[in-house]
Amino acid sequence: MVELFLWILLAHIVADFVLQTPAIAEAKCAGYLRGYIKHAAWHFFALMVFTHQYVSLSMFGLWLALPLVHTLTDWAKNRLIPPRHPADAPAFVVDQALHLLVAFSAPIPRKT
Repeated sequence: MVELFLWILLAHIVADFVLQTPAIAEAKCAGYLRGYIKHAAWHFFALMVFTHQYVSLSMFGLWLALPLVHTLTDWAKNRLIPPRHPADAPAFVVDQALHLLVAFSAPIPRKT
């Protein structure tokens, strides 16, 4: 289970900090749905790549749920604290903490 969580964490890091282009980040900050959809798609893709060895029906549910919750968290953060606001740095830390909390609390499927 620890191994799977580490793969999920790696997928999160790659999707949030490697695959999220400046254009996607700007689109999200501007409130454009396409930015959120592209970001969620990268999270879905990264999760599939890093956790494919755990494929199961419950894992597929996790592949859908984690990007959805991640995207809703990003959207809420951008609505509550507009990007480039002086509180943006602490908001980033809280945002990442929430993403990790969701990953930690997700029902982790067992390897089949």
